[in-house]
Amino acid sequence: MEEVRVAFEILKSLGLRERGPVMIACPSCGRDNVGVQTLAELVEERLHAYPQHFEVAVLGCAVNGPGEAGDADFGIAGGRDTGFVYAHGRVLKKVSSDILIDELFDEIDKWIADGMQRPKRLKMAKPAALAMAEASLIPLESVPSDVD
Repeated sequence: MEEVRVAFEILKSLGLRERGPVMIACPSCGRDNVGVQTLAELVEERLHAYPQHFEVAVLGCAVNGPGEAGDADFGIAGGRDTGFVYAHGRVLKKVSSDILIDELFDEIDKWIADGMQRPKRLKMAKPAALAMAEASLIPLESVPSDVD
């Protein structure tokens, strides 16, 4: 029943059902360096084996990769000969395109084996902007309050 599967996918994408992985894929465009639809289908096929809830971004180029993959638990951005594997907002590695999907799932499996801890993180930013943001944080106890 395709309708039931699609209904569950809609609920997952809205955050109303947190069972199983959620895949986010970019639409194909002129910057697409790989067949992103084929790449997404291959990733989605392998995701069916996982009951855990996590997000995976599948992108066809390095232009959108950092933003989209940075918001997901894991991601890949394809290229002509190489691609990037992301985890929790960071680029983990640059690998050959022919092992990109295997490397993605190796990282997912390691994360699950280690207890699925999600690191605290800020949105991806340039190092200077991130350092500025961290430097401007104010300790909570120094904020004036009229509440006892």
